[in-house]
This record gives sequence, C-alpha cells and structure tokens, in this order.
Amino acid sequence: MTFDLLFYNRESEPILNVGEMITVVSHNPQFVVRQVKGGYDFFYENKLTGVYFMMDYSPEDEAPRFPGFKKTGLSAHVNFARPTYFALEAFPVISGIAESLSLQVLDDQFSSHAKTPSECDAKMLTDSWTKSNEPHGLTGRRCTTCLENNLTTCGNISL
Repeated sequence: MTFDLLFYNRESEPILNVGEMITVVSHNPQFVVRQVKGGYDFFYENKLTGVYFMMDYSPEDEAPRFPGFKKTGLSAHVNFARPTYFALEAFPVISGIAESLSLQVLDDQFSSHAKTPSECDAKMLTDSWTKSNEPHGLTGRRCTTCLENNLTTCGNISL
C-alpha cells in the first residue's frame, strides 16, 4: 500500500516542462532518474537513513480533472507501514520539488480533507500520511495479532 499524490498546474501556469522536471529532480543526489516506456521513474533512496520513495511521470496518467487545473502526469508514492521518519524526510523533498515547479498537489487519501489540488505543504502531507499509516486509527479495532498478544498496535495494517 502506498500514499499516493497527484500533481497539477494551475490553468494560468505553463504546462509542466519534462526537461525542467528532470533537472530539478536530478539536483538531488539521492534520486535516480530512469526513462521507462511512456515516461520517467524517479527513485529516491537515502542510503544513510534507509528512506526511499518513488515519483513517476507519465503523460497518459489517469488523474481526475478539476476546473482551473491541468493534469501534469507527475505522481509521488510513499509506502505505508514505515517509521514516521520516512514521512519526515520524504515530504519536504516532495514539497520542494512541487514548489520548484510551481505545482499543486492532490492528497486524496481517506484521511485528507482535500477535495481539489492545493499548495504542497510538507507538514500537512506528513500529518495525512501519519494518520493514514495508523493501523488501528481507521476502525478503532485491533487486529488478531494485537488481540492475541494484548498489544495496542503491532504495525499490522491488514485488519
């Protein structure tokens, strides 16, 4: 399971320039840029902290449309069931890229209140990821492992 983000341009902004996007991402040495059929993958891995996440670009994306916004084909994916420091490192990097490219982000997780793309805010994304990542915050129930071992939480996200 991943925490997925979709990126948009405002109608008044120029369309996302792929070359500029690659340049911005490539300035961070933790990213590996790979051309794939129909687009690009941007894999972030910090070997010192163990944090990793993925961004990708595909001009043929299936992102929903919103009045006043243009789809960019850029998305970001941060895994769930990871320690909070993943979010604390990943979302400032993702927000920095969005800011550099004048992009808006759609966080449409069940824990988000966002209904349309908005400014990319690392703290808000971290809070949304953290809330979505809480395995028992969704239902108030405990999984079988927790019940059997009298645990409050065990990290099992499959209830």
